[in-house]
Amino acid sequence: MPSIGPTEMVLCLAPLFVSALLLFAILKIVSAIRGRRKTGDRPSVIEAEGQGAAPTSMDADGGPGCPAPQSLQPKETVAGSIESAGKPGGGIPRPRGRRVVLVLATVVVLVWLAVQLSGWFNAQVASQVSKMDGETRTAVDEFHSLYQAGEYLSIYEASHSSLQAGLSGDEALQRLTQARAKLGNMVDISLACVNVDSNSKRTIRRIEYRARFDNSEAWETFDWQIDGEGTRLLAYAVETGYEDGSPDWEVVLAPRGVRPNASTCTAE
Repeated sequence: MPSIGPTEMVLCLAPLFVSALLLFAILKIVSAIRGRRKTGDRPSVIEAEGQGAAPTSMDADGGPGCPAPQSLQPKETVAGSIESAGKPGGGIPRPRGRRVVLVLATVVVLVWLAVQLSGWFNAQVASQVSKMDGETRTAVDEFHSLYQAGEYLSIYEASHSSLQAGLSGDEALQRLTQARAKLGNMVDISLACVNVDSNSKRTIRRIEYRARFDNSEAWETFDWQIDGEGTRLLAYAVETGYEDGSPDWEVVLAPRGVRPNASTCTAE
């Protein structure tokens, strides 16, 4: 099964992260609304006193006199206002059960959204991996076609610039000629393993095959770099005697000192 690189992992986890942020934001909004309702429904002392104040009486001279007797009891009026606020219909916030239902409904919607987003992102990842599989398999088939035709220089010219910077065309031609003399024509291949090493700038796709040639069975290792140049060969190795873990012969197309077959994706 192909390995998933960091980019694909981020795409898979992104829906869960976004859903968590949305849930947090909605809970904060619900909490703020509850706080405002509680504050807004409580009558202030000033309002209570204003509601309980009675008109003042006039004295004999027509000037303002003392308040009417009922205004001498502000405490009872305030208490009565506060008591009425605590009675049904007296401005109390909505029942707590309705808020619980609202929060639960929000959680259900967010979970559903997370599942939908996760499915969409996983589909995108699967599509990307499938496309990469098709591109690299096409490149492998083209490599073997050029090998069968003896067009070794064309293999080199189609390789990545990094490979060409560390290996001359004459060296590539000599090594592929040596491989043909040892192995003969390609008969068939079977996929052994695939691995992906990816970052923001490039993707390196490792593909290994069990290969059968006219003269021998062998193990092929391809490293394909996928970047602005397209899908191009970064390194190649073919070896025999791999069954016991100690190859007895190999040919490598890679910059000097690089052996792509020094590691294998079968161990991962």
